[in-house]
Amino acid sequence: VLAVYQNYYFILTAIIGFIEVIFSACTAGIGNSLVTESKEKNFNDLKVFTFIIAWIAGFCTCCLLNLYQPFMKAWVGEGLMLDFTAVVCFCIYFMIYEINRVLNTYKDAAGIWHKDRFRPLVTAMGNLGMNLVLVQFLGICPFLGVSTKVSTAAGMGAAVVFVMTLSTIVTFLLQKFVLVPFGIEFLQTIVFILVIAALVQMVEIILKKISPSLYQALGVFLPLITTNCAVLGISILVVQKGYNLLEGITYAIGISLGFTLAMVIFAGLREHLELVEVPKGVKGIPIALITAGILAMAFMGFAGLVKL
Repeated sequence: VLAVYQNYYFILTAIIGFIEVIFSACTAGIGNSLVTESKEKNFNDLKVFTFIIAWIAGFCTCCLLNLYQPFMKAWVGEGLMLDFTAVVCFCIYFMIYEINRVLNTYKDAAGIWHKDRFRPLVTAMGNLGMNLVLVQFLGICPFLGVSTKVSTAAGMGAAVVFVMTLSTIVTFLLQKFVLVPFGIEFLQTIVFILVIAALVQMVEIILKKISPSLYQALGVFLPLITTNCAVLGISILVVQKGYNLLEGITYAIGISLGFTLAMVIFAGLREHLELVEVPKGVKGIPIALITAGILAMAFMGFAGLVKL
């Protein structure tokens, strides 16, 4: 499968390399302009550059969508081809990569790498969380139900971080020192659910005292953390993957922070969709599901490439 994927990726990198020549040729000129020209001039240049790259990348994306599969069929044969869904994922990745490359070129030209130092960490957490939600389809209930506002999504995310991290610690200790020694591993799921329910109750009491408004905003979704398959799923995965306590805590924190980031990003998209003209037939939940589906399709294209 990896060899088939590499055949497709080889074509993509060839096109990326072609466009990279443009970025390389422009970097020095952009750096000079940032020093000698006004902010208004540089901002206008950025808009023009973004338009040109978007046009080139859009043209290449259309070509890829229409010619990728016929070319691969002629090159390697039908038996070594991926599904068209993978082609769509490659095209989404290509378009996002090229648009993002414009900003990276300006950052390189301006030498502002220090301000971008946390980006890899945020990206890693986002990938973990979006992989959980959009590829493994765990935690869909709060992802769709509490993502109408960024503030509510952030509050729910904080609660999930707290519950997921603590439940991982407690369930790991129970598994190691109670369930395994006494030979009652078959009670794992029931015990884990009881632990999560107790922790959710604790969070509910704390939120009711500290932030009544957030408690009201979360509503029924706060108790539903008890049955949130993401929380239970991570507790079970930590045991199944054979992680030690430190590895399990790191995994749970990374997943929960990524889950929060994914939910906040999705909430931001939904808030933006409320302000734009959307066809009446898909307004509200339908357009939210379409957006989540596109995100899921993009991330499913890379499922299984890196195993944690």
